[in-house]
Amino acid sequence: MADSNAETNIPDNAEILFKEPYEQLLPEFKALKPDEIVLVNLDIPTAVATVLGAGPEIRNLLPQMEKDLPGFDLERIRKLDQYAMAISHAHTLFLIASQPPDNLQPLVDEGTHLRETLFTDASALVQRGFLNGARLKDLKGPKGYKNLAVDLQILAALFRESFPQITGKTGTTQEELLRAEQLAARILRAVGLREQGTALIAETSDIRARAFTLFTYGYDQARRAVTFLRWNEDDIESISPSLYTGRGGRKRAGAEVPEGPVPSPSTSPAPGSTAPAAGGTAPATGAGAPTTPGAANSQPFLS
Repeated sequence: MADSNAETNIPDNAEILFKEPYEQLLPEFKALKPDEIVLVNLDIPTAVATVLGAGPEIRNLLPQMEKDLPGFDLERIRKLDQYAMAISHAHTLFLIASQPPDNLQPLVDEGTHLRETLFTDASALVQRGFLNGARLKDLKGPKGYKNLAVDLQILAALFRESFPQITGKTGTTQEELLRAEQLAARILRAVGLREQGTALIAETSDIRARAFTLFTYGYDQARRAVTFLRWNEDDIESISPSLYTGRGGRKRAGAEVPEGPVPSPSTSPAPGSTAPAAGGTAPATGAGAPTTPGAANSQPFLS
């Protein structure tokens, strides 16, 4: 077996290593039709590690594939490493988009407490005739992120307008008013990012599913080729381990499919190839691949 260490070492510029294949393959991902996309049902880092680890030995078999399996989609097999790194980057972008802002709740907690303090002080000043109570009617209430931010702004402005007249008559400080304004701005910014994140989650989820489709299709093609070429050597799983062992079949997005391989339009051996022994056909290898995404079917020799 080939030593895969040299070909799978990750350099210091790992981000670029994974980002570049993603950007190069993005047009190919976007070209897939909705009914060609399969659901993501694997742990992506584990699947990527498996494929990158299998890559060197699969590439060692490419000359034999070119000779004996001309009907296979060999171009997808040659690009396995690119697909693996691209789906890894797509998965990272999805995780980043899906992670909620971790600083919003502390801001809300602090803002809610400060709003209550300012409102209590303002109500006392209105009661004594030092503030115009009509402005308090504009308050929205502490429920809701945006309402809280607006109330902090209103209360801060109300105190600032009359601060020379109320100095020494209230415990409210200039520092608290500044903090109220800062909290209002930060809460609104965090809420805005969260709202934009909904669209970003949908976009990155879609691209990840498209990348996953081509990634798993390419590896399925590799496993089918390895099965054909290495049928008698009993080393298929050591060369190209299944990504779906014990997991059943895959589902195409929006459709139910039976567990196990999905039959291809043609189950004939590739031109120029010799069918393996033991019944004349090789067994299915894990979950079935869809027909070639975005391209004509390449007449795989088994379903």
